[in-house]
Amino acid sequence: MRKILPGICLFWIVYLPLCAQSIEEIRWTGSYSNTKLPTIFEAIEAQYPVRFFYRQEWLEDIVFTGTFSQEPLPQLMQKLLQGTELTYKPYQGPYIILLHKNPNTLNHGRGREGEDNLIVIGDSLSNQGQTSATVSGYIRDGATGQGVTGATIFALPLEKGISTNINGYFSLSLPIGNHRLQVNSLGFEEESRNIKVISDGSLSVDLYEETARLEEITITERAEDYNVSSAQMSATRMDIQKVKKMPAFLGEVDLINSIELLPGVSVAGEGSAGFNVRGGDVGQNLILLDGISIFNPSHLFGFFSAFNADLLSDATLYKGGIPARYGGRLASVLDVSVKEGNLRQIKGSGGIGLVASRLSLEVPLVEEKSALIIGGRASYSDWILNRVDDMDLRQSEASFYDANLKWTYRLNEAHKIGLTGYISNDDFTYTRNTSYGYQNKGAAFNWDFLISQDWLSSLTLSHSRFSYEVGDLQDSTRASLLQAGFDISEGRWNVTRFWGERHQVDAGLSLSYYSFEPGEQQPYGDFSLLTPETLAEEQAWEMAVYLSDEFTITPALSLNIGLRYNQYRALGPADVTIYQNGNPSGSGRVVDTVSYASGETIAQYQGLEPRLALKYNLDARSSIKLSYNRMRQNMHLISNATSITPTDIWKLSNKYVQPQIGDQYAIGYFRNAIGNVIESSLEVYYKDIHQLVEYKDGAEILMNDQLETELLTGIGRAYGAELYVAKNLGRLTGWLSYTYSRSLRKVDGQYPDERVNQGSWYPSNFDKPHDFTVVGNYQFTRRLRMGFNFTYSTGRPVSLPEGTYKVGNQDIAHFSARNQYRVADYHRLDISFSVDGNLKKKKKWDSSWTFAIYNLYGRNNPYSIFFRNNAGGSLTAYQLAILGRPFPSVTYNFKF
Repeated sequence: MRKILPGICLFWIVYLPLCAQSIEEIRWTGSYSNTKLPTIFEAIEAQYPVRFFYRQEWLEDIVFTGTFSQEPLPQLMQKLLQGTELTYKPYQGPYIILLHKNPNTLNHGRGREGEDNLIVIGDSLSNQGQTSATVSGYIRDGATGQGVTGATIFALPLEKGISTNINGYFSLSLPIGNHRLQVNSLGFEEESRNIKVISDGSLSVDLYEETARLEEITITERAEDYNVSSAQMSATRMDIQKVKKMPAFLGEVDLINSIELLPGVSVAGEGSAGFNVRGGDVGQNLILLDGISIFNPSHLFGFFSAFNADLLSDATLYKGGIPARYGGRLASVLDVSVKEGNLRQIKGSGGIGLVASRLSLEVPLVEEKSALIIGGRASYSDWILNRVDDMDLRQSEASFYDANLKWTYRLNEAHKIGLTGYISNDDFTYTRNTSYGYQNKGAAFNWDFLISQDWLSSLTLSHSRFSYEVGDLQDSTRASLLQAGFDISEGRWNVTRFWGERHQVDAGLSLSYYSFEPGEQQPYGDFSLLTPETLAEEQAWEMAVYLSDEFTITPALSLNIGLRYNQYRALGPADVTIYQNGNPSGSGRVVDTVSYASGETIAQYQGLEPRLALKYNLDARSSIKLSYNRMRQNMHLISNATSITPTDIWKLSNKYVQPQIGDQYAIGYFRNAIGNVIESSLEVYYKDIHQLVEYKDGAEILMNDQLETELLTGIGRAYGAELYVAKNLGRLTGWLSYTYSRSLRKVDGQYPDERVNQGSWYPSNFDKPHDFTVVGNYQFTRRLRMGFNFTYSTGRPVSLPEGTYKVGNQDIAHFSARNQYRVADYHRLDISFSVDGNLKKKKKWDSSWTFAIYNLYGRNNPYSIFFRNNAGGSLTAYQLAILGRPFPSVTYNFKF
């Protein structure tokens, strides 16, 4: 670590100042003869991080003849446009927008308000001597009718503004009188409105896609300097369009695998479902899809995401500084939104790949009011198992499917309701002796409505069910079918209050009801002599209330402070075993059993969860941020594996298993350069975890009606530093990140069998100190681009035998202390090439081809190490690699 941090600091001192090049400093040299302007613009873009936007038809007949020698860009633009009807306007640093001098040219017959028309907001009868009023409304996509997230509304000459929320809604307080509103969103044409504010009222504006030479800029759904100006830290909003350009395993676009390339996020290895965030295990991540809780986010051993990217609009990962509206998990929150259907015309998209195919359809049901989007994927992936090195996997079968549905209805400008449905299913048969199946399905009802001009409310009701089954056919007389699952019903209500220009207050309430079926084991087949067994169900209630305020203290200093109160009750009916000294995991023995009636409280836990985030701007391009959050988790993933498996057990807190509590502290330095083209950050964090659930060595966790006797309680700590640098504009875009992190645990009980590693600290299963990632996308031409990503990480910890001893005639392995060794380091390079369809403006069918190679140089990355006894009693080590060769793929994508 001491060697690494100086290198990071040197990078900060040397590299970032070099990036801070303004447009005025860009100088161009070139000689041209009757050269079209787009050719000149393309050459400049290839060398500098600057982008030009214009209407293609404006430049069709314009050519330039002349020579430039170190010509500053502003003077160059004046010479190129001299004698034309065009002018230009710099926009937020790296964007050069060409405008027509005749304003009427900008109104394309869509019937929009002209710039000289005056729109009156409110009426004189409603004005009771007020000096200011609230203008609210929606910014919508003119093509689909859906709200535009993160659009900016700027009032002139006051130079004050605001951004729209996730539904495209805004609320802006303005003095009574005349104003000019400018509405911008990247990828859309700028719109202006002259308004006269008399009293509170509403205004809605439609934005239309910008006719630009390069199609890739429909990027941000937030202010471009959000990473610097916002108090939120340790959060990443994943741009779905960028995700689609990244190399994917066998051509399937994958949100989860893209998240795993972010700093602070890791996986145990290939073939691992779930992800680890800042030292947390896979069960400590809250994953929401339109409010539906998702418990296994992956298909096919983690190689594919359980989310169809064609149907997603937004995804945000919170690693720290978690807002007060979220709770229930210690490590992270991944909030994913399904996009709404097109309100104005039928649209469709899909893809055909080597492993799976997908199709989605958007249908307007009531024009401008209601739409439906539906889509699904299905696999035909058995052939891939024939290419892996493990012989048992070659004799196995695997398949998956998932489907989404979302219906939305706008009752009026103030009310919108929606229904979302989701199902995900996986089946896997291992050597035809063992079968696994797991399924996640759920539904959610969402209602967004305006209480008043300054009050916005959101209500979500959801239900989610996760279930799995395991069939064991190895011994026909002991063949069994194990089934387990659980249901979660949840309600969340959030209200947002805009208090002037300085406060945004959020408050809310959430209720959750849990019903767990720990396991039912039945005989499987005609010859099985197994005795049926069913474990008792578990029920619980969880309630939380919260309040937070995003407070702008000064233009440079802002504070987000919140408090969440959580209460949890484990409920009957249940028979609870009583142990001597109240200790189930030590030397205590069973002394009694207490029965609880239905609805009776077995155990109750409660506590406060404070949240704090502070931001201070050093200048217009950089800021320092601090954050703290406490989280409580009442659900526990009990597993002796390194990632999610179908035999994992989710258990509720009860009399003997207490809630896990985590405290995380973080500090970060954020800096942007070249007009926000370059984003960079350095974050350092420390996390304490209390009442951590661990398992005993050799624990039996499957179908155990006294599972608490196999569990131990410990503490954990995690700390690290994360460096992130991203380039968001130009032919080459992408990011690089480096993470140094440690994840340690300690279990030191009263008795020897209550200790792990003799009570000393030991690495967790997902402790991987070094992680380096490079992700890039290069646009060769308007139709051809290349994507690549390289990742390197330290090998994960394992426990290995250090010798053998005999018991009778049997050799027994003597294992090391837990996780004292590591598998070899992991590294992999993936590439992809995409060829888009023709560039005709009016076409009913658009298509593209993506060619990809996963694990380009065939790295044999080890997943685990296992041992076999030799004839002489010695042990031989073997290394298991899931994929040890390159995997090429081709995918045909289409839209209509």
